[in-house]
Amino acid sequence: FLVSIIFAIVLFGLGILFTKNLFSSSAGIVDLTHDQLDAAIEDMFCTNNELVCLNMNAKTLRRGDQQIFGVTILNVQQQADFLLTITAKKHIAPDGTVTELNGASGEPELEIFPDGRAFPLEKNQDERIGFIVRATSGSQRGKYIIDVAVAREGTAYGPVQKLYITVL
Repeated sequence: FLVSIIFAIVLFGLGILFTKNLFSSSAGIVDLTHDQLDAAIEDMFCTNNELVCLNMNAKTLRRGDQQIFGVTILNVQQQADFLLTITAKKHIAPDGTVTELNGASGEPELEIFPDGRAFPLEKNQDERIGFIVRATSGSQRGKYIIDVAVAREGTAYGPVQKLYITVL
């Protein structure tokens, strides 16, 4: 009888711990500020003189995992306002089926935070910006193609960078 009570208490405690971890992991992505993201990618900068570049272009994530990425924007023109936009564009299922993503419900899910950011840049100044990609528990397996685009005063600036996320 005593063993059954101890076993029940331990099982109850593990259930509470599991529930706490489940709910706290999804809230953790929102708790990061822009400055914390930028600080996390400070050492992940690009070494060449591209106008826009990513610190890495492919990553494999398991459902529930997240990864911090960095994008560097170099302004070689006069001071201007820039807009960074990060958008999941396609999902390629393991069977080869391609789904165009447009934000509709029922589509495969990836969380991107932040998915956009506006900022000014002086001439010959660069900006390193961090963002998080998270594979949710509802993310479908396969490869996601994410576009990282930068606009300068409303006009495309540099080539659109592609980020490939494989969800296992």
